[in-house]
Amino acid sequence: MRQWVLAGMQQFRVVEAISAYQEGHVDVPQAAEQARLPVAVFLEEMAARKVAFLDQADAFGPGLEALRQTFGSKPARR
Repeated sequence: MRQWVLAGMQQFRVVEAISAYQEGHVDVPQAAEQARLPVAVFLEEMAARKVAFLDQADAFGPGLEALRQTFGSKPARR
């Protein structure tokens, strides 16, 4: 029973770390540390749960801003 409880606690930590990563509160190494897993194992957990991983999360921001400046900040209505 002890092993079952420990496994459940580990899964809870993984879920919480993935949630924090998705919300942008932590990066991958910090999330892995929060889950108490090596980064490679944490990335495998993310892949198993089909969680998107952006290796350069900030790289999208400048491109998005350029699109907003070019086309305006509001989407065109059809």
